Amino acid sequence: MDTATPTASRTTVGLYAALVVAYVGIAILFTWPLILHFTTHTPEADASGDQFQTIWFFWWMKKALFALHQNPYWTTDIYFPYGTGLAYHLCPLTNLVALAVSTITGAAINSTSVFNALIVLSFVLTGLAAFTLIRQFSGSTLAAFWGSIFIVGAPYRIWHLNHLNLLSFGWGILAVHFALRLLRQPGIRPAIGAAVCLTAMFHTCLTGTAFTVLLLIGCVLVDWGAFREAANRRRILMMAALSAAIVAVLVVPGLIALRHVDSPWNLRWEDTVQFSAAISDLFVPTTQTSLVAQWLHLEGGFAPGLSSEIFLGWILLAATVAVIVLLRRHAPWRWLVLAAVFLILSLGPTLKISGRYLFDGIMPYRWLFDTVPYLGLSRTPGRLAMLGHLCLVVFCACGFAIWRAQHPGLDRALRRVPVAIIATLVLIVGLFLEYTRTSIRLWEMTVPPIYQQVASDPSIRAIYDGPIAASSQICNRYMYWQTFHGKKSANGYITHRSRKAWTLFDRMSQWRQFGDAERAELRTAGIDAMVWHEESGETRLIRLP
Repeated sequence: MDTATPTASRTTVGLYAALVVAYVGIAILFTWPLILHFTTHTPEADASGDQFQTIWFFWWMKKALFALHQNPYWTTDIYFPYGTGLAYHLCPLTNLVALAVSTITGAAINSTSVFNALIVLSFVLTGLAAFTLIRQFSGSTLAAFWGSIFIVGAPYRIWHLNHLNLLSFGWGILAVHFALRLLRQPGIRPAIGAAVCLTAMFHTCLTGTAFTVLLLIGCVLVDWGAFREAANRRRILMMAALSAAIVAVLVVPGLIALRHVDSPWNLRWEDTVQFSAAISDLFVPTTQTSLVAQWLHLEGGFAPGLSSEIFLGWILLAATVAVIVLLRRHAPWRWLVLAAVFLILSLGPTLKISGRYLFDGIMPYRWLFDTVPYLGLSRTPGRLAMLGHLCLVVFCACGFAIWRAQHPGLDRALRRVPVAIIATLVLIVGLFLEYTRTSIRLWEMTVPPIYQQVASDPSIRAIYDGPIAASSQICNRYMYWQTFHGKKSANGYITHRSRKAWTLFDRMSQWRQFGDAERAELRTAGIDAMVWHEESGETRLIRLP
Protein backbone atom coordinates (compact mmCIF):
# COMPACT_ATOMS: atom_id res chain seq x y z
CA MET A 1 0.00 0.00 0.00
CA ASP A 2 1.22 3.48 -0.88
CA THR A 3 1.56 5.48 2.32
CA ALA A 4 2.71 8.71 0.69
CA THR A 5 -0.79 10.07 0.11
CA PRO A 6 -2.04 9.65 3.73
CA THR A 7 1.18 11.19 5.03
CA ALA A 8 0.86 14.13 2.63
CA SER A 9 -2.78 14.57 3.68
CA ARG A 10 -1.85 14.65 7.36
CA THR A 11 0.87 17.19 6.63
CA THR A 12 -1.59 19.40 4.75
CA VAL A 13 -4.17 19.19 7.53
CA GLY A 14 -1.52 20.05 10.09
CA LEU A 15 -0.33 23.00 8.01
CA TYR A 16 -3.81 24.47 7.59
CA ALA A 17 -4.59 23.91 11.28
CA ALA A 18 -1.46 25.88 12.16
CA LEU A 19 -2.49 28.60 9.70
CA VAL A 20 -5.92 28.90 11.34
CA VAL A 21 -4.26 29.45 14.71
CA ALA A 22 -1.90 32.02 13.16
CA TYR A 23 -4.70 34.00 11.51
CA VAL A 24 -6.74 34.02 14.72
CA GLY A 25 -3.68 35.43 16.48
CA ILE A 26 -3.23 38.06 13.76
CA ALA A 27 -6.92 38.97 14.03
CA ILE A 28 -6.57 39.48 17.78
CA LEU A 29 -3.48 41.66 17.31
CA PHE A 30 -4.82 43.80 14.46
CA THR A 31 -8.18 44.36 16.20
CA TRP A 32 -6.75 44.98 19.66
CA PRO A 33 -8.33 45.58 22.21
CA LEU A 34 -11.51 44.06 20.77
CA ILE A 35 -10.79 40.69 22.37
CA LEU A 36 -11.03 42.36 25.81
CA HIS A 37 -14.53 43.68 25.01
CA PHE A 38 -15.73 40.81 22.84
CA THR A 39 -19.25 40.64 24.31
CA THR A 40 -19.95 44.36 24.73
CA HIS A 41 -18.30 46.35 21.92
CA THR A 42 -17.82 46.23 18.16
CA PRO A 43 -15.17 48.01 16.07
CA GLU A 44 -16.14 51.56 15.18
CA ALA A 45 -14.21 51.24 11.88
CA ASP A 46 -15.46 53.93 9.48
CA ALA A 47 -18.03 55.13 12.05
CA SER A 48 -20.98 54.39 9.73
CA GLY A 49 -22.59 52.18 12.37
CA ASP A 50 -23.33 49.49 9.80
CA GLN A 51 -22.69 46.77 12.38
CA PHE A 52 -26.14 47.60 13.82
CA GLN A 53 -27.71 46.86 10.46
CA THR A 54 -25.67 43.67 9.99
CA ILE A 55 -26.78 42.25 13.34
CA TRP A 56 -30.38 43.00 12.35
CA PHE A 57 -29.90 40.83 9.26
CA PHE A 58 -28.66 37.97 11.46
CA TRP A 59 -31.81 38.28 13.54
CA TRP A 60 -34.13 38.66 10.56
CA MET A 61 -32.74 35.62 8.72
CA LYS A 62 -33.35 33.43 11.74
CA LYS A 63 -36.84 34.85 12.26
CA ALA A 64 -37.82 34.51 8.60
CA LEU A 65 -36.61 30.92 8.24
CA PHE A 66 -37.52 29.40 11.60
CA ALA A 67 -40.35 31.53 13.02
CA LEU A 68 -42.22 32.92 10.02
CA HIS A 69 -41.22 30.22 7.49
CA GLN A 70 -41.12 32.79 4.71
CA ASN A 71 -38.82 34.08 1.99
CA PRO A 72 -36.11 36.09 3.80
CA TYR A 73 -35.59 38.38 0.81
CA TRP A 74 -38.75 40.33 1.69
CA THR A 75 -39.77 41.88 5.00
CA THR A 76 -42.40 44.16 6.50
CA ASP A 77 -40.59 44.27 9.86
CA ILE A 78 -38.89 47.46 8.67
CA TYR A 79 -40.43 50.20 6.53
CA PHE A 80 -43.76 49.00 7.92
CA PRO A 81 -46.45 48.77 6.58
CA TYR A 82 -45.09 48.76 3.00
CA GLY A 83 -42.07 46.55 3.51
CA THR A 84 -39.01 46.21 1.32
CA GLY A 85 -36.86 43.79 -0.60
CA LEU A 86 -33.50 42.93 0.96
CA ALA A 87 -31.63 41.36 -1.95
CA TYR A 88 -28.64 43.68 -2.06
CA HIS A 89 -28.05 43.67 1.70
CA LEU A 90 -29.25 40.30 2.98
CA CYS A 91 -25.92 38.39 2.64
CA PRO A 92 -27.64 35.05 3.36
CA LEU A 93 -24.44 33.01 3.67
CA THR A 94 -23.02 35.38 6.29
CA ASN A 95 -26.31 35.22 8.19
CA LEU A 96 -26.30 31.41 8.12
CA VAL A 97 -22.73 31.36 9.45
CA ALA A 98 -23.86 33.72 12.23
CA LEU A 99 -26.73 31.34 12.98
CA ALA A 100 -24.29 28.43 13.17
CA VAL A 101 -22.00 30.36 15.54
CA SER A 102 -25.01 31.29 17.67
CA THR A 103 -26.16 27.67 17.82
CA ILE A 104 -22.73 26.27 18.64
CA THR A 105 -21.82 28.85 21.29
CA GLY A 106 -25.29 29.39 22.74
CA ALA A 107 -24.98 33.15 22.25
CA ALA A 108 -28.05 35.08 21.12
CA ILE A 109 -28.20 35.70 17.38
CA ASN A 110 -28.23 39.46 17.99
CA SER A 111 -25.32 39.38 20.44
CA THR A 112 -22.16 41.37 19.96
CA SER A 113 -20.06 38.24 20.44
CA VAL A 114 -21.56 36.57 17.34
CA PHE A 115 -20.74 39.62 15.21
CA ASN A 116 -17.18 39.77 16.54
CA ALA A 117 -16.72 36.02 16.03
CA LEU A 118 -17.53 36.52 12.34
CA ILE A 119 -14.86 39.24 12.14
CA VAL A 120 -12.30 36.73 13.40
CA LEU A 121 -13.61 34.08 10.99
CA SER A 122 -13.23 36.56 8.12
CA PHE A 123 -9.52 36.87 8.97
CA VAL A 124 -9.20 33.09 8.86
CA LEU A 125 -11.12 32.76 5.57
CA THR A 126 -9.22 35.57 3.85
CA GLY A 127 -5.88 34.37 5.16
CA LEU A 128 -6.40 30.78 4.02
CA ALA A 129 -7.69 31.93 0.64
CA ALA A 130 -4.77 34.31 0.05
CA PHE A 131 -2.28 31.66 1.21
CA THR A 132 -3.75 29.07 -1.16
CA LEU A 133 -3.77 31.40 -4.17
CA ILE A 134 -0.26 32.74 -3.57
CA ARG A 135 1.23 29.30 -2.98
CA GLN A 136 -0.33 28.08 -6.23
CA PHE A 137 1.79 30.59 -8.17
CA SER A 138 4.88 31.01 -5.98
CA GLY A 139 5.27 27.37 -5.00
CA SER A 140 6.59 28.57 -1.64
CA THR A 141 4.77 27.95 1.63
CA LEU A 142 6.71 30.67 3.47
CA ALA A 143 6.18 33.25 0.71
CA ALA A 144 2.48 32.39 0.64
CA PHE A 145 2.13 32.87 4.40
CA TRP A 146 4.05 36.13 4.40
CA GLY A 147 1.97 37.36 1.47
CA SER A 148 -1.28 36.41 3.21
CA ILE A 149 -0.34 38.60 6.19
CA PHE A 150 -0.30 41.63 3.86
CA ILE A 151 -3.82 40.73 2.77
CA VAL A 152 -5.50 39.96 6.12
CA GLY A 153 -4.00 43.04 7.75
CA ALA A 154 -4.56 45.43 4.84
CA PRO A 155 -5.86 48.92 5.72
CA TYR A 156 -8.90 48.16 3.55
CA ARG A 157 -9.93 45.46 6.01
CA ILE A 158 -9.12 47.42 9.17
CA TRP A 159 -11.13 50.37 7.86
CA HIS A 160 -14.13 48.08 7.19
CA LEU A 161 -14.23 45.96 10.34
CA ASN A 162 -17.93 46.80 10.68
CA HIS A 163 -18.68 45.54 7.13
CA LEU A 164 -18.66 41.74 7.17
CA ASN A 165 -19.61 41.61 3.50
CA LEU A 166 -16.42 43.45 2.50
CA LEU A 167 -14.30 41.48 4.97
CA SER A 168 -15.36 38.17 3.43
CA PHE A 169 -13.67 38.59 0.04
CA GLY A 170 -11.82 35.34 0.75
CA TRP A 171 -14.60 33.53 -1.11
CA GLY A 172 -13.71 35.51 -4.22
CA ILE A 173 -10.00 34.75 -3.85
CA LEU A 174 -10.78 31.03 -3.52
CA ALA A 175 -13.01 31.18 -6.60
CA VAL A 176 -10.10 32.64 -8.58
CA HIS A 177 -7.76 29.97 -7.17
CA PHE A 178 -9.99 27.11 -8.31
CA ALA A 179 -10.69 28.72 -11.68
CA LEU A 180 -6.96 29.11 -12.41
CA ARG A 181 -6.31 25.59 -11.19
CA LEU A 182 -8.92 24.47 -13.71
CA LEU A 183 -6.75 25.92 -16.48
CA ARG A 184 -3.82 23.76 -15.41
CA GLN A 185 -5.53 20.63 -14.08
CA PRO A 186 -9.01 20.40 -15.62
CA GLY A 187 -11.26 18.22 -13.52
CA ILE A 188 -14.51 18.05 -11.63
CA ARG A 189 -13.02 19.18 -8.30
CA PRO A 190 -11.66 22.58 -9.40
CA ALA A 191 -14.80 23.15 -11.48
CA ILE A 192 -17.09 22.55 -8.51
CA GLY A 193 -14.72 24.45 -6.19
CA ALA A 194 -14.83 27.53 -8.43
CA ALA A 195 -18.62 27.32 -8.71
CA VAL A 196 -19.21 26.89 -4.98
CA CYS A 197 -16.84 29.69 -3.99
CA LEU A 198 -18.20 32.14 -6.57
CA THR A 199 -21.73 31.32 -5.42
CA ALA A 200 -20.65 31.83 -1.81
CA MET A 201 -19.25 35.24 -2.80
CA PHE A 202 -22.54 36.14 -4.51
CA HIS A 203 -24.52 35.28 -1.38
CA THR A 204 -22.06 37.26 0.75
CA CYS A 205 -21.53 40.48 -1.18
CA LEU A 206 -22.66 41.60 -4.65
CA THR A 207 -19.86 44.15 -4.87
CA GLY A 208 -17.38 41.43 -3.97
CA THR A 209 -18.87 39.26 -6.72
CA ALA A 210 -18.30 41.97 -9.32
CA PHE A 211 -14.72 42.40 -8.09
CA THR A 212 -14.21 38.62 -8.20
CA VAL A 213 -15.28 38.51 -11.83
CA LEU A 214 -12.93 41.38 -12.70
CA LEU A 215 -10.07 39.69 -10.85
CA LEU A 216 -10.85 36.37 -12.50
CA ILE A 217 -10.79 37.92 -15.98
CA GLY A 218 -7.48 39.63 -15.23
CA CYS A 219 -5.89 36.49 -13.77
CA VAL A 220 -7.05 34.32 -16.68
CA LEU A 221 -5.40 36.78 -19.06
CA VAL A 222 -2.25 36.63 -16.92
CA ASP A 223 -2.30 32.82 -16.98
CA TRP A 224 -3.52 32.47 -20.57
CA GLY A 225 -0.33 30.75 -21.61
CA ALA A 226 -1.29 27.72 -19.50
CA PHE A 227 -4.51 27.39 -21.50
CA ARG A 228 -2.80 27.84 -24.87
CA GLU A 229 -0.26 25.14 -24.03
CA ALA A 230 -2.82 22.71 -22.63
CA ALA A 231 -3.39 19.59 -24.70
CA ASN A 232 -6.91 19.12 -23.29
CA ARG A 233 -8.42 22.53 -23.93
CA ARG A 234 -11.76 20.99 -24.81
CA ARG A 235 -11.99 19.41 -21.36
CA ILE A 236 -11.09 22.74 -19.76
CA LEU A 237 -13.94 24.44 -21.60
CA MET A 238 -16.36 21.68 -20.66
CA MET A 239 -15.45 21.93 -16.98
CA ALA A 240 -15.67 25.73 -17.13
CA ALA A 241 -19.14 25.45 -18.69
CA LEU A 242 -20.18 23.05 -15.92
CA SER A 243 -18.91 25.48 -13.30
CA ALA A 244 -20.80 28.37 -14.90
CA ALA A 245 -23.99 26.29 -15.05
CA ILE A 246 -23.77 25.46 -11.35
CA VAL A 247 -23.31 29.12 -10.49
CA ALA A 248 -26.25 30.13 -12.68
CA VAL A 249 -28.56 27.74 -10.84
CA LEU A 250 -27.38 28.61 -7.32
CA VAL A 251 -27.65 32.40 -7.69
CA VAL A 252 -31.17 32.41 -9.13
CA PRO A 253 -32.94 33.22 -5.81
CA GLY A 254 -30.79 36.30 -5.28
CA LEU A 255 -31.17 37.49 -8.88
CA ILE A 256 -34.96 37.15 -8.72
CA ALA A 257 -35.03 39.08 -5.45
CA LEU A 258 -33.09 41.97 -7.02
CA ARG A 259 -36.17 42.85 -9.07
CA HIS A 260 -37.82 44.26 -5.94
CA VAL A 261 -34.96 46.56 -5.01
CA ASP A 262 -34.55 50.21 -5.91
CA SER A 263 -30.98 51.41 -6.45
CA PRO A 264 -30.51 55.01 -5.35
CA TRP A 265 -26.74 54.51 -5.40
CA ASN A 266 -26.59 53.23 -8.96
CA LEU A 267 -24.78 56.44 -9.78
CA ARG A 268 -23.77 58.31 -12.89
CA TRP A 269 -20.04 58.25 -13.55
CA GLU A 270 -19.82 61.90 -12.47
CA ASP A 271 -21.10 60.92 -9.02
CA THR A 272 -18.31 58.38 -8.49
CA VAL A 273 -15.50 60.95 -8.64
CA GLN A 274 -15.78 61.72 -4.92
CA PHE A 275 -15.39 58.00 -4.13
CA SER A 276 -12.32 57.57 -6.31
CA ALA A 277 -8.75 57.27 -5.05
CA ALA A 278 -6.19 60.00 -5.45
CA ILE A 279 -2.68 58.91 -6.34
CA SER A 280 -1.46 60.12 -2.96
CA ASP A 281 -4.03 57.85 -1.24
CA LEU A 282 -2.10 54.82 -2.46
CA PHE A 283 1.24 55.94 -1.05
CA VAL A 284 0.54 58.12 1.99
CA PRO A 285 -1.21 56.74 5.10
CA THR A 286 -3.46 58.62 7.47
CA THR A 287 -3.34 59.04 11.24
CA GLN A 288 -6.82 57.50 11.40
CA THR A 289 -5.46 54.01 10.85
CA SER A 290 -1.66 54.03 10.84
CA LEU A 291 0.59 54.31 13.89
CA VAL A 292 3.52 55.27 11.67
CA ALA A 293 1.40 58.07 10.20
CA GLN A 294 0.67 59.26 13.74
CA TRP A 295 4.38 59.39 14.54
CA LEU A 296 5.09 61.31 11.33
CA HIS A 297 1.96 63.50 11.65
CA LEU A 298 0.77 62.50 8.19
CA GLU A 299 -2.74 63.33 7.02
CA GLY A 300 -2.11 62.33 3.42
CA GLY A 301 -4.70 61.61 0.84
CA PHE A 302 -7.17 63.59 -1.21
CA ALA A 303 -10.05 62.11 0.79
CA PRO A 304 -9.16 60.99 4.35
CA GLY A 305 -11.68 58.13 4.30
CA LEU A 306 -10.29 56.58 1.13
CA SER A 307 -6.66 57.08 2.11
CA SER A 308 -7.48 55.18 5.28
CA GLU A 309 -8.55 52.12 3.35
CA ILE A 310 -6.45 51.91 0.18
CA PHE A 311 -2.93 52.69 1.41
CA LEU A 312 -0.63 50.03 -0.10
CA GLY A 313 2.06 50.22 2.55
CA TRP A 314 5.71 51.20 2.34
CA ILE A 315 6.88 47.68 3.20
CA LEU A 316 4.97 46.29 0.24
CA LEU A 317 6.19 49.07 -2.04
CA ALA A 318 9.78 48.49 -0.92
CA ALA A 319 9.39 44.76 -1.58
CA THR A 320 8.03 45.56 -5.05
CA VAL A 321 11.04 47.73 -5.87
CA ALA A 322 13.38 45.05 -4.51
CA VAL A 323 11.86 42.35 -6.73
CA ILE A 324 12.14 44.60 -9.80
CA VAL A 325 15.77 45.53 -9.08
CA LEU A 326 17.01 42.10 -8.00
CA LEU A 327 15.22 39.95 -10.58
CA ARG A 328 14.80 42.28 -13.56
CA ARG A 329 13.98 40.07 -16.53
CA HIS A 330 13.07 37.14 -14.26
CA ALA A 331 10.47 39.08 -12.28
CA PRO A 332 6.83 37.89 -12.59
CA TRP A 333 5.90 40.98 -14.60
CA ARG A 334 2.39 39.82 -15.47
CA TRP A 335 1.25 40.24 -11.88
CA LEU A 336 2.79 43.70 -11.65
CA VAL A 337 0.98 44.76 -14.83
CA LEU A 338 -2.31 43.38 -13.48
CA ALA A 339 -1.75 45.24 -10.19
CA ALA A 340 -1.13 48.47 -12.12
CA VAL A 341 -4.37 47.98 -14.09
CA PHE A 342 -6.50 47.69 -10.94
CA LEU A 343 -4.74 50.57 -9.22
CA ILE A 344 -5.33 52.80 -12.25
CA LEU A 345 -9.00 51.77 -12.29
CA SER A 346 -9.25 52.69 -8.59
CA LEU A 347 -8.46 56.31 -9.54
CA GLY A 348 -11.97 56.55 -10.97
CA PRO A 349 -13.17 58.45 -14.05
CA THR A 350 -11.23 61.62 -13.22
CA LEU A 351 -7.66 61.89 -11.98
CA LYS A 352 -7.15 63.69 -8.65
CA ILE A 353 -3.72 65.11 -7.78
CA SER A 354 -3.03 67.55 -4.95
CA GLY A 355 -6.62 68.70 -4.82
CA ARG A 356 -6.88 69.22 -8.58
CA TYR A 357 -9.04 67.32 -11.06
CA LEU A 358 -7.42 66.26 -14.35
CA PHE A 359 -8.57 64.25 -17.40
CA ASP A 360 -12.23 64.69 -16.47
CA GLY A 361 -14.22 61.59 -17.43
CA ILE A 362 -11.55 60.00 -19.64
CA MET A 363 -9.73 57.76 -17.17
CA PRO A 364 -10.06 53.98 -17.82
CA TYR A 365 -12.66 53.52 -15.06
CA ARG A 366 -15.10 55.60 -17.14
CA TRP A 367 -14.95 52.95 -19.89
CA LEU A 368 -15.43 50.18 -17.34
CA PHE A 369 -18.37 52.03 -15.80
CA ASP A 370 -20.07 52.41 -19.19
CA THR A 371 -19.36 48.79 -20.17
CA VAL A 372 -20.19 46.73 -17.06
CA PRO A 373 -23.90 46.80 -16.09
CA TYR A 374 -24.72 47.93 -12.53
CA LEU A 375 -21.11 48.79 -11.72
CA GLY A 376 -22.47 51.92 -10.07
CA LEU A 377 -23.92 49.75 -7.32
CA SER A 378 -20.41 49.44 -5.88
CA ARG A 379 -20.32 53.25 -5.57
CA THR A 380 -16.61 53.40 -4.73
CA PRO A 381 -14.01 52.98 -7.51
CA GLY A 382 -11.30 53.37 -4.87
CA ARG A 383 -12.07 49.90 -3.54
CA LEU A 384 -10.64 48.39 -6.71
CA ALA A 385 -7.27 49.19 -5.12
CA MET A 386 -7.92 46.11 -3.00
CA LEU A 387 -7.47 43.97 -6.13
CA GLY A 388 -4.30 45.87 -7.01
CA HIS A 389 -3.04 45.27 -3.49
CA LEU A 390 -3.63 41.52 -3.85
CA CYS A 391 -1.90 41.31 -7.24
CA LEU A 392 1.05 43.31 -5.92
CA VAL A 393 1.40 40.86 -3.03
CA VAL A 394 1.35 37.90 -5.45
CA PHE A 395 4.04 39.66 -7.52
CA CYS A 396 6.29 40.10 -4.47
CA ALA A 397 5.67 36.59 -3.17
CA CYS A 398 6.49 35.01 -6.52
CA GLY A 399 9.55 37.23 -6.84
CA PHE A 400 10.72 36.26 -3.36
CA ALA A 401 10.33 32.55 -4.18
CA ILE A 402 12.38 32.99 -7.36
CA TRP A 403 15.12 34.96 -5.57
CA ARG A 404 15.22 32.43 -2.74
CA ALA A 405 15.69 29.58 -5.24
CA GLN A 406 18.59 31.51 -6.80
CA HIS A 407 20.35 31.86 -3.43
CA PRO A 408 20.82 28.46 -1.73
CA GLY A 409 22.35 30.07 1.35
CA LEU A 410 19.23 32.13 1.98
CA ASP A 411 17.08 29.08 1.33
CA ARG A 412 18.99 27.03 3.90
CA ALA A 413 18.70 29.83 6.47
CA LEU A 414 14.95 30.18 6.04
CA ARG A 415 14.48 26.44 6.37
CA ARG A 416 15.60 26.77 9.96
CA VAL A 417 12.48 27.13 12.07
CA PRO A 418 13.84 29.81 14.48
CA VAL A 419 14.98 32.01 11.58
CA ALA A 420 11.63 31.70 9.80
CA ILE A 421 9.69 32.44 13.00
CA ILE A 422 11.78 35.52 13.84
CA ALA A 423 11.45 36.87 10.28
CA THR A 424 7.68 36.26 10.39
CA LEU A 425 7.28 38.06 13.72
CA VAL A 426 9.30 41.03 12.45
CA LEU A 427 7.04 41.24 9.39
CA ILE A 428 3.85 41.03 11.48
CA VAL A 429 5.01 43.77 13.85
CA GLY A 430 6.09 45.95 10.92
CA LEU A 431 2.73 45.59 9.18
CA PHE A 432 0.87 46.13 12.44
CA LEU A 433 2.64 49.46 12.98
CA GLU A 434 2.15 50.51 9.36
CA TYR A 435 -1.37 49.23 8.69
CA THR A 436 -3.17 49.88 11.96
CA ARG A 437 -3.17 51.79 15.23
CA THR A 438 -1.97 50.43 18.57
CA SER A 439 -5.64 50.09 19.47
CA ILE A 440 -8.72 50.41 17.30
CA ARG A 441 -11.71 52.49 18.35
CA LEU A 442 -14.62 50.51 19.76
CA TRP A 443 -18.35 51.18 19.94
CA GLU A 444 -20.34 50.04 22.96
CA MET A 445 -23.49 48.18 21.89
CA THR A 446 -26.11 49.43 24.34
CA VAL A 447 -29.92 49.17 24.23
CA PRO A 448 -32.19 51.82 25.82
CA PRO A 449 -34.21 50.26 28.70
CA ILE A 450 -37.46 51.61 27.22
CA TYR A 451 -37.45 48.77 24.70
CA GLN A 452 -38.02 46.24 27.46
CA GLN A 453 -41.37 47.94 28.03
CA VAL A 454 -42.10 47.86 24.29
CA ALA A 455 -41.25 44.16 24.09
CA SER A 456 -43.48 43.22 27.03
CA ASP A 457 -46.57 45.12 25.84
CA PRO A 458 -48.78 42.87 23.65
CA SER A 459 -50.91 45.83 22.54
CA ILE A 460 -47.99 47.28 20.58
CA ARG A 461 -47.62 45.64 17.18
CA ALA A 462 -45.67 48.33 15.31
CA ILE A 463 -43.67 51.37 16.41
CA TYR A 464 -42.04 54.46 15.03
CA ASP A 465 -38.65 55.55 16.41
CA GLY A 466 -37.84 59.21 16.22
CA PRO A 467 -36.41 61.55 15.39
CA ILE A 468 -34.80 60.76 12.05
CA ALA A 469 -34.70 64.31 10.71
CA ALA A 470 -31.12 65.04 11.82
CA SER A 471 -29.64 61.91 10.25
CA SER A 472 -31.49 58.96 8.74
CA GLN A 473 -28.38 56.91 9.59
CA ILE A 474 -29.67 56.75 13.17
CA CYS A 475 -32.17 54.23 11.82
CA ASN A 476 -29.57 51.48 11.68
CA ARG A 477 -29.45 51.74 15.47
CA TYR A 478 -33.24 51.57 15.54
CA MET A 479 -32.95 48.35 13.51
CA TYR A 480 -30.53 46.89 16.06
CA TRP A 481 -32.81 47.79 18.95
CA GLN A 482 -35.69 46.13 17.09
CA THR A 483 -33.92 42.78 17.52
CA PHE A 484 -34.57 43.18 21.26
CA HIS A 485 -38.18 44.39 21.23
CA GLY A 486 -39.30 42.34 18.21
CA LYS A 487 -42.09 44.67 17.03
CA LYS A 488 -42.49 45.90 13.47
CA SER A 489 -40.93 49.28 12.74
CA ALA A 490 -41.78 52.12 10.37
CA ASN A 491 -38.05 52.91 10.24
CA GLY A 492 -35.25 51.30 8.30
CA TYR A 493 -31.81 52.04 6.94
CA ILE A 494 -30.83 50.17 3.81
CA THR A 495 -29.62 51.94 0.71
CA HIS A 496 -31.17 49.62 -1.88
CA ARG A 497 -34.82 49.22 -0.98
CA SER A 498 -38.15 48.71 -2.68
CA ARG A 499 -39.85 51.80 -4.03
CA LYS A 500 -42.88 51.48 -1.75
CA ALA A 501 -40.59 51.65 1.27
CA TRP A 502 -40.09 55.35 0.56
CA THR A 503 -43.80 56.14 0.84
CA LEU A 504 -44.01 56.81 4.59
CA PHE A 505 -40.34 56.92 5.50
CA ASP A 506 -39.54 59.92 3.30
CA ARG A 507 -42.31 61.96 4.89
CA MET A 508 -41.20 60.97 8.38
CA SER A 509 -37.64 62.06 7.64
CA GLN A 510 -38.93 65.57 6.91
CA TRP A 511 -40.91 65.96 10.14
CA ARG A 512 -39.60 68.77 12.33
CA GLN A 513 -42.37 68.50 14.90
CA PHE A 514 -44.82 65.87 16.00
CA GLY A 515 -48.41 67.09 16.04
CA ASP A 516 -51.90 65.75 15.50
CA ALA A 517 -51.43 65.38 11.73
CA GLU A 518 -48.31 63.25 12.16
CA ARG A 519 -49.99 61.12 14.83
CA ALA A 520 -52.97 60.52 12.55
CA GLU A 521 -50.76 59.50 9.63
CA LEU A 522 -48.87 56.99 11.75
CA ARG A 523 -52.08 55.60 13.19
CA THR A 524 -53.56 55.20 9.71
CA ALA A 525 -50.42 53.24 8.74
CA GLY A 526 -51.00 50.84 11.65
CA ILE A 527 -48.39 52.28 14.02
CA ASP A 528 -49.43 51.79 17.67
CA ALA A 529 -46.71 53.70 19.52
CA MET A 530 -43.73 55.95 19.13
CA VAL A 531 -40.37 55.84 20.93
CA TRP A 532 -39.00 59.37 21.02
CA HIS A 533 -35.32 60.01 21.77
CA GLU A 534 -34.60 63.48 23.16
CA GLU A 535 -31.28 65.21 22.56
CA SER A 536 -30.75 65.13 26.31
CA GLY A 537 -30.68 61.34 26.19
CA GLU A 538 -34.15 60.88 27.69
CA THR A 539 -36.37 58.36 25.90
CA ARG A 540 -40.17 58.40 25.98
CA LEU A 541 -42.81 55.87 24.91
CA ILE A 542 -45.79 57.65 23.37
CA ARG A 543 -48.89 55.65 22.51
CA LEU A 544 -50.94 56.60 19.47
CA PRO A 545 -54.66 56.39 20.31
